[in-house]
Amino acid sequence: MRSLFSIASFVLLALSAQAQLVNKSFENSNTWPTQLGQYLLVNGWSNAASATADPDYYHVLGTSAADLPETPFAIVEAYKGDAIMGFIATGEKFTNQREYINTKFTNPLVVGKKYHISFKITNGTKTAVSTSGLSTDNLGLLFTVDEATQVGTSPILMTPQLVHPGVVYSREWIQIEFDFVADQPYNYMTLGVFGTDDDKNITAAEPSTSLYAYYFVDDFFMSPVSTPDRPIEDPKEKNPPVIPGIDPNGLVEDFQVPNAFTPNNDGVNDVFFPVSDKIEVYTLSVFNRWGERVFYSEDPTLGWDGTFRGLPACSDTYAWEISYTIYEDSVGFVNKNQKGIVTMIR
Repeated sequence: MRSLFSIASFVLLALSAQAQLVNKSFENSNTWPTQLGQYLLVNGWSNAASATADPDYYHVLGTSAADLPETPFAIVEAYKGDAIMGFIATGEKFTNQREYINTKFTNPLVVGKKYHISFKITNGTKTAVSTSGLSTDNLGLLFTVDEATQVGTSPILMTPQLVHPGVVYSREWIQIEFDFVADQPYNYMTLGVFGTDDDKNITAAEPSTSLYAYYFVDDFFMSPVSTPDRPIEDPKEKNPPVIPGIDPNGLVEDFQVPNAFTPNNDGVNDVFFPVSDKIEVYTLSVFNRWGERVFYSEDPTLGWDGTFRGLPACSDTYAWEISYTIYEDSVGFVNKNQKGIVTMIR
């Protein structure tokens, strides 16, 4: 019995020493919220030490503007449990208005260890009087040893390690997820849009008055990944990862997209090209695993040759996004985005 107890104790100690997220669905709070801006009621979460930016805590038992499902920004149900957080990711273009939410891990991340991180996000259903309705790209996660500090409501001028490619706007809950290898013993994780508005795609996703790109978040998750991340060397021998909704053979709606290419200048499969027999105008973006855009083109005759800033990019799996407009008989012109992955092999 002592031996079994010792083993169990060791397992519990090992688990407790791992870096974990605290209060992942915001259910643990000091009391129910009674108004907007009461992020401090949520145990384990804060606002990047700003003196004025004030993310919002919502609960089904909250009162006034802080209850669910009808909030001042949108109608939304919690994804999990009874509580969620909301924040202004950006204001209108060039106002450089920001809010952030952040948390401290139970222990520092282990240098060299790979972590899988995900969370749920939505914009909810905008009402006729709400001031939300803008959308933005560049939602990112910043990891720091010391707490990142925001001055007022200005952008944090730091580069996040993880950035979601493309614009995020959804009335339903969607999941954003990343894999991340810690290169420092990070203690803090901060969510928001980093840097100024200059290179951000901030647009009105909903009609009428839209002043903020406002997002609700819930159900954060983080877990160490036991298997190392290895680049795929030959698509004939190893199947590339598959994004849900993407055909592994490269077939997506309105396009045929290769799932691998080999920019080795042999004249065969050297350039990554989407192919369509009905879409003539589109934009193509390619992102590396850290969310950094390595290629962008509005010219359908120009594909990605596997270079970044004039130098050969490394063999790896990259995310792509195609944006275009198509006419559909039932609804008229529709803006669409198709996403997938491609493996580059040198």
